[in-house]
Amino acid sequence: MISNEDLISVIIPVYNVEKYIDRCLGSIVSQDYHKIEVILVDDGSTDNSPAICDKWVSLYPDKIKVFHQNNQGASIARKNGIRAANGTYLTFVDSDDYVHPQYASALYQAAINNGTKVAVCPFRKVALGKDYEYDTITPLEFDVLNSQELFARFFKYEFWGFGGGIYHTTLFKNILYPEATINEDYYVKAQIFSKLDKIGYCPHPLYTYEIHPGSLSNLKLSKRALGEFDNAVATWRFICDNLPQYNNPSLAIASESACKWMGALNKVVVDKSTVFAEYQERIRTFVSHNFFSILFNGKFLWKIKIVLLWEYIKCWFK
Repeated sequence: MISNEDLISVIIPVYNVEKYIDRCLGSIVSQDYHKIEVILVDDGSTDNSPAICDKWVSLYPDKIKVFHQNNQGASIARKNGIRAANGTYLTFVDSDDYVHPQYASALYQAAINNGTKVAVCPFRKVALGKDYEYDTITPLEFDVLNSQELFARFFKYEFWGFGGGIYHTTLFKNILYPEATINEDYYVKAQIFSKLDKIGYCPHPLYTYEIHPGSLSNLKLSKRALGEFDNAVATWRFICDNLPQYNNPSLAIASESACKWMGALNKVVVDKSTVFAEYQERIRTFVSHNFFSILFNGKFLWKIKIVLLWEYIKCWFK
């Protein structure tokens, strides 16, 4: 066990997770790093989650706090959690996920040992009901990723989620947050990573993400889901302005999102007065304005380009 020098704030947005929240919090209070505070932000849950949160506060009054708010989405819940946090470092855990007992200590060591303000680890994905039993990891391994290595992996869909990472509190100053949508982490993480020349890396999968019907990745066509496209485009524009050397890979991700949601919209009857029609036009305009950049972008597969261009042609005849 390492010496506990800095307070780590664990921020957990909570929304209708009565089946999972006990497991999540059990994994947090079992950490071998003891200088932790837990910030629960109940985002207007309509099930038994608020009462479960209150129960945990009564069990650990010196360690756990809960804030109850009207439903505003995970992004706002995280932002409010950050405002309430007192830690030198922040880490984020989704309330239906759980972590290894060495999660906080390993990430803290990875940051301190490498002199970085961020340290990350891989996710472990498990099927619904297939809980993973963690073994003690000895010895722990650590590495450092420079900016080029970080962004090479970031634009291959690594390190997007807030879970599986520890972040110095100062990194959240002057950060823009999107509305509550899917993929909001991608936009915020791009801003944070742009401030760094390296990050710590622990190769052990210390964070477990359970795949179930309520997971964000399984949400169907909706205004919130379509926000994934907005965040991908916002990230691409941010990269163009601040890290233009990564223009092509970030454009590729925005284009893949455009392909995904244009295809979804083409499969339904879109009322011209709805938000779906607004997004259909927005995506079509994005493709039109960047047609040749997309066509000759070497950072994503031709088969995806062909699908995107086919969906683009189809949408003109809807």
